[in-house]
Amino acid sequence: MALVKVVFSREHLRKALMPFGPVMGAGLTLTPSLFLTGFGSGPVFVPVFDFVLGEATAEEAGAGAGMLNAVQQFAGAVGVAALGTVFFARAARGSLFGAAELVFAVCAGLFVLTFASVGLLPKNARQAHG
Repeated sequence: MALVKVVFSREHLRKALMPFGPVMGAGLTLTPSLFLTGFGSGPVFVPVFDFVLGEATAEEAGAGAGMLNAVQQFAGAVGVAALGTVFFARAARGSLFGAAELVFAVCAGLFVLTFASVGLLPKNARQAHG
């Protein structure tokens, strides 16, 4: 059991990854928060489709789901590109830490805007037929 603790300890893994640079070691520090973020996305994004398509008729549901999926993918790609542009534009003029702070502030503002617009969604989720 002691061998398992040594092999899988976080510090041991960090030391093993140090030849790849301090960024890889620092990434291990972010792993728990990234895991929680990813794990929490499932309970949020899955029901969103039901609420967004809540007022669609049966004839509109297929086209609506396809359009929603396409818009979601496009918006994700544009969002990553926009935040990357903001980050690298700021990083070119200053520190990486300042660039990360700016991107975090933009993300926080977009989160507040998204949270405020939740009231625009239909009040009832689409009921499954069958």
